[in-house]
Amino acid sequence: MHFDLEIKAKCCNFAKHFNKTHTKLQKKNNVMTDAIKLKTYFDNLSRVQYPIVRAQIAEQCGVSRQTVTHWENGRNKIPLLAKKEIERIAKQKIFEV
Repeated sequence: MHFDLEIKAKCCNFAKHFNKTHTKLQKKNNVMTDAIKLKTYFDNLSRVQYPIVRAQIAEQCGVSRQTVTHWENGRNKIPLLAKKEIERIAKQKIFEV
């Protein structure tokens, strides 16, 4: 009987750890998906347009160009309001907002 309780406890701990890890991976996946979408948009801009649009996004979102780079590379999550602003600047749907 004691052995069964030990197994149940270990299974419960594993399940908790698994759920936490799974949730973290899902969040990271969402960040990367948004980053890929932003990167794809940037990749379709001309070499002249790219720095101008990046600067506009940074200015309109109230962040540095470095932050925009972090969004593009998936290092930081793109806030919902920033996504809406990016789409407004781009004049097209980029994200699933």
